[in-house]
Amino acid sequence: MAEMTIEQQRALAMSRARARAAAAKQKTQAKPTDDGFLSALGAGALRTPVNVLSAGYRGVANLLDLAGQPDLAAKVRREGEVSRKRAMAQIEPRTQARPGTALAGEIGSNLMITAPVISAGGAAITRGGQAVSQAAPRAGQVIQRVGQATRTGGLGAGRTAAQTAQLSKTARAAQLAQRVAGGAIAGGAGAGLVGQDISEGAAFGAGLPVVASVVRRLGGKVVDLTKMPRLKAAQIIREALGKDIEKARAAFSTLSPDDKRLAEQVLIKAGVEPDTFFGLAKTAEQQIDPTAFRNILEGQAATREARLAAASGGGTATEQRAAIESARKGVNVETGPLREAALERANVAGDVVPPAERIATLARQRADEITASGFVPRMRGLEGRSQEQIAAAFQNPEFFTLGGPIARTGEIAEGAGRRADQAMNAQMGLRQTARDMEDIVADLAAEGMQPLKVAPIVAEIRRMANAPGTRISTLQRRALTKAASQLEAVQDANGVIDARDLYQFRKSELGDIINVLMSARNQPPSGVKEAAAGKMADVRKLIDDAIENAGGVGFKDYLTRTRQGFEAVNRQELAAKGAQLAKENPNELIKVMAGERPQMVEDIMGKGTGQYDIGGLALADPRRYLALQQSADELATLNRMADLRNRGAGAAGNLMIKERPSLLTRGLAAATLSTIPSLRIGAQGAEQVERSLMTPRVQKQLSNAFLSGQDALALMNQYPTSLAASEALSKLSPGMRNAIAQIARQYTISGE
Repeated sequence: MAEMTIEQQRALAMSRARARAAAAKQKTQAKPTDDGFLSALGAGALRTPVNVLSAGYRGVANLLDLAGQPDLAAKVRREGEVSRKRAMAQIEPRTQARPGTALAGEIGSNLMITAPVISAGGAAITRGGQAVSQAAPRAGQVIQRVGQATRTGGLGAGRTAAQTAQLSKTARAAQLAQRVAGGAIAGGAGAGLVGQDISEGAAFGAGLPVVASVVRRLGGKVVDLTKMPRLKAAQIIREALGKDIEKARAAFSTLSPDDKRLAEQVLIKAGVEPDTFFGLAKTAEQQIDPTAFRNILEGQAATREARLAAASGGGTATEQRAAIESARKGVNVETGPLREAALERANVAGDVVPPAERIATLARQRADEITASGFVPRMRGLEGRSQEQIAAAFQNPEFFTLGGPIARTGEIAEGAGRRADQAMNAQMGLRQTARDMEDIVADLAAEGMQPLKVAPIVAEIRRMANAPGTRISTLQRRALTKAASQLEAVQDANGVIDARDLYQFRKSELGDIINVLMSARNQPPSGVKEAAAGKMADVRKLIDDAIENAGGVGFKDYLTRTRQGFEAVNRQELAAKGAQLAKENPNELIKVMAGERPQMVEDIMGKGTGQYDIGGLALADPRRYLALQQSADELATLNRMADLRNRGAGAAGNLMIKERPSLLTRGLAAATLSTIPSLRIGAQGAEQVERSLMTPRVQKQLSNAFLSGQDALALMNQYPTSLAASEALSKLSPGMRNAIAQIARQYTISGE
């Protein structure tokens, strides 16, 4: 290949340069640009390490000064400054187009360095306060709170609005001072870490909590102008609750949306009873909005009456009695067939067995009489002798002349044989009849049926009457022997008693005796009447066993079902009594359900049944028990509510005077005392206008709060905007609050 001339080489080089330029231009057009954003952000972030390095130079120079090397210290400072300027000369041109972006990068870089260090420093201060508190508790607590404030950069009190509202002004000022100290430490440390002026950073950090507090208060006042009546009512409610405010808040927070109770009723149920709160409620009902309270209480009363009506069978005494009588008849209608079937079955053996046994006895007796009479052998002997005479006559030559006598002898033989056969057949028939009757009796016994005899029952009753311990008691012995005599008087000739008579005796005679004995209000100390009633109850059990054993299967089941049915009716009657008491004497219902009226319960449930404990109703009939108990609880709550209202009326009145609803109470009160007539008259007029505007609205808010637990909770949680903002800030993590404080400091200082 020939060597190129100089001109050719130049032309080739220019051609290649143009190609490279075109390729570079095409590549630049294809690649999107960041419009300098990333460049400015990165450049701003680089400011921090440059400042930190410069601060390092200054620190070394300061150490050299202390070591007595001023010349070397000056040299180090110069080198540090030169190094900083050289780096900044490369960084700053990239920040010119986007200074805000560069500042954001610088602040972010600063936070990466300062936030962890400040947080660790705050934790160290807190631990130091814990150590100090062992020797000086109050000082240690202050140091701990300063440490916590350092971690947050002095921002946020770490309290809810409710907690802040409960603090005194002195306590709030003390805690603000602690946040100022923590903010100063965090600001100075942050400034020092990134090479800024430490005193300037500390001053800014100390002022930040104060400025934030003022801004929140001033801004909150403006926002709250339209909510002043509600805020004042909320303040009054919280003061009325006093130390019980958190308990009240917990009680209200658990309510379902459909809970229709007054706020007072909710608190009484929860065991929270601040007198002043209830005194305010009395004022609200009597003076502010009686109609709203009356509507709620009347609605509760209607619900209570409907509940008791459902439990007792009617809303009036007449309806309840009709329902109870109908229920009693219903029990008889349901169980009557069971009773009749059992009694009829118990009477079967009594109707059949005695005649069958009598027939069997008579038949066997007649058959035995035939055997004992020897009639059959005699007839057989006569028959045999007659036949022998006839046989002998056939051997006599004069046979044909003896025709008449032989014929008569043959008739005798034939008649004797016939009579013997008849007697034998009759005897066998009688014995078969006896066996048949005995089989009937045996079959009935196999079916569990036997005659309902009085004798065994009477014998046991008389044995009880003559038993040691009983025979000495005239009342017990007389009651038992009378019962035995009454039973003996109604037995039939066979010693059998009709099951229906025995049942009636059990129901009427014994039942009446027991009721008479047990209903005596003044039982003798010996308990003899109660003992006699117990003996009658034992006789009743004898009768029950006798009817069941006679074949009246199902009789005890009938008794059980009947008892259960009538007990249910008695419980309904008890509910009716409760409904009556709720209307006419609520305190009596409360005492019944508290177990203070056992005699009233037993009178309804049945004398002698031992059912005097109202608590037994909870197991036997939960629905009716809950209806009565809930109603009694509601009435007791109303009583308690009235007591607490009366007790708290004075304190509530004082609170309302102290917390006179006003937007500008202090200023107006001072102006009304002014010596300048125009100012005094204007202030008095303004105060009157303000009261006329504010007072009704505050009172309405208060009244509404007492109408339900939900409304009370909503008003309790109504706080000034400044406190709500403080709570929102306090909910942020300490690290986040510290970051906000550092950003504010960095932005302010860097922007100067």
